Amino acid sequence: MNNMIGYSNVPESFLYCNHNKCPRRGKCLRYQVALDISQKLPYYTTVNPQHNAGNENNCDFFKSLFKFSSVIIL
Repeated sequence: MNNMIGYSNVPESFLYCNHNKCPRRGKCLRYQVALDISQKLPYYTTVNPQHNAGNENNCDFFKSLFKFSSVIIL
């Protein structure tokens, strides 16, 4: 099963992020999917990296790359 999420797996209206100095970029869906955008795409919508500069750990636009599920252990 392939669990990779890339450009072709998100809606056209998805908000991307290109903040390459963000400490959370490795776990951010917006950043990781932006890395997969094709050169053929003439434009896309992205978060302004200056908007969160200095406050990256509390970014309102952060979207976790990992999906967590609840587990009940009895």
